[in-house]
Amino acid sequence: MAEPDISILIPNYNGVALLEENLPYALAAARNSGASCELLVADDASADSSCAFVKEHYPEVKLIEGEKNLGFAGNCNRGAGHCRGRWILLLNSDVKLHPDYLKLLFPYTQDSSVFGLSGSILPDGPGPIMDAGKYPAWGGLMLNTTLNFYPKEESGNAFPALFLSGAAALLNADKFRALGGFQELFNPYYFEDAEISIHAWRRGWSSLFVPQAKCFHRVSSTIASSAKKETIRIVARRNKLLLHEIHLGGYRRFLWKTSLGFYRILALLNPSSVQAKAFSEYRRRCPAAGQIRKKIEAFPGIRPLSEVVKEIQLSLKGKVERFF
Repeated sequence: MAEPDISILIPNYNGVALLEENLPYALAAARNSGASCELLVADDASADSSCAFVKEHYPEVKLIEGEKNLGFAGNCNRGAGHCRGRWILLLNSDVKLHPDYLKLLFPYTQDSSVFGLSGSILPDGPGPIMDAGKYPAWGGLMLNTTLNFYPKEESGNAFPALFLSGAAALLNADKFRALGGFQELFNPYYFEDAEISIHAWRRGWSSLFVPQAKCFHRVSSTIASSAKKETIRIVARRNKLLLHEIHLGGYRRFLWKTSLGFYRILALLNPSSVQAKAFSEYRRRCPAAGQIRKKIEAFPGIRPLSEVVKEIQLSLKGKVERFF
């Protein structure tokens, strides 16, 4: 059996209502893509009727039933092991694809230097655009990972982006595996998509934003339904620290490590604060982050993060209309 061009991989956890709502959009985008596609659902040991729903209503979809909950990164990696496509579309179960989403991304897959692609993410309902291209900007000693850019012209071009949102990213399967997949250190969620894109850039593989490709995202419906807001804030802050532990280098790393004394003082003064709890969890995972860093830095020709940031900024100079 010939390998498909694209494997559409939907990680799922207790999302039967979202699968019922959004699977038809994924299938429509696959049919309209101009590529051969397969569709897979990677279930992360759900307690609801997700698996039964897929089996009954979508027998053509390959279902991977996880016996153990692995979190987002682990579940994506498990699912990717079953993908036969040359490219993998990682698609959140709470995302609706426009019928042209894959059709607009697929032409750029012919460039061997491309690691991945994503499009514009709009709200599933009224409101402004949620995610566009990710612009690399320093916020003090750390990267601002929330700054989006939109180009001056939607002329059918693709633009370099610091990273691709895991909500609807089309990734080169071989490169994804060569990078080791998502780092499960970031489980249960957040920043695994930023880390792997940054790792790819440092290896010389680009991430591209294609503005014309549209999808529609229900904000944090999969995470917020099963986690308290404070827990989400702790995990997000912890994982941002881990991201910098792995990739920050040079004088910025020295100054950043010195600045972490602020968290130590805060932990003494207010150990119950979000910042203190995040720092405590960061410290527990720091040895594992150090091992990941050591492995990445040992790769011949690995580029410093500062060089990647400068390259993307120069490539976008004069082409960006607004930031948000």
